[in-house]
Amino acid sequence: MHELLWVSRGNGRSFIDVYVEPILNEAGEITGVGVATVDLTEQKQAEEALQAAHAELEQRVADRTAELSARSQELQQTNARLHAEVEERRQAERQLRLQTSALQAAASAIVITDR
Repeated sequence: MHELLWVSRGNGRSFIDVYVEPILNEAGEITGVGVATVDLTEQKQAEEALQAAHAELEQRVADRTAELSARSQELQQTNARLHAEVEERRQAERQLRLQTSALQAAASAIVITDR
């Protein structure tokens, strides 16, 4: 068995398996050659289409993975900024409570007299 690729003038391609067997007489001498061919063109075209589809799918997966990775990184950065903002607001709230307490204490200590 031997696989051949035939290319015609119109750039059409045909894939053919060629089987060659010697024809022997009773004495074991070669008296001829038997040749058989099998057209594998459709099978080869299907294999090539499958390989192309696989390559396209791999590329789409790689593109989507890169996109998701970038989006994940953006979300992590946003999350870190939000955590920092929450902490900043908590500190501001603590400071406001402290100032409010100080003002209330000061107001309680003020004595107003009429002289």
